[in-house]
Amino acid sequence: MPAGRFKSRTFRRVFVRTPGARTVLHYRKRKPKAAKCGCCGTALKGVPRERPYKMSNLPKTKKRPERPFGGNLCSRCMRKAVVEKARPVEKPEEVKEEKEAKSKDEEKKKQEKVEKTEKKGKTEKVKKEAAKEAKEDKPKKD
Repeated sequence: MPAGRFKSRTFRRVFVRTPGARTVLHYRKRKPKAAKCGCCGTALKGVPRERPYKMSNLPKTKKRPERPFGGNLCSRCMRKAVVEKARPVEKPEEVKEEKEAKSKDEEKKKQEKVEKTEKKGKTEKVKKEAAKEAKEDKPKKD
């Protein structure tokens, strides 16, 4: 009779052939589910289904594929992520907002330039007028 804990299906039943030519039932813990893609949820290829104690003994290169996002995303989603990172897709509303903001900034800059040039022109005019007045005020030598 098996022990009580082995009666449930938590443990899987493995038939083992002993050296004495007997077949004996062993109870082993089940393997965990396959790793899933974080984006689309499909099973990841290249990631082993093993118990944690076996996974810790595996080298890092055997635990997941050696590519960007290996062990987290499937190859299809990884390609999409890399392309999206390289050239981000902009939404039409965002593009409009950015263009409007740029045009407003440009208008402000132009306005500031115009104001600066006007101020310069005014100060130069004032200086010229002051110089003329100074010349007229000076007595002439005859």
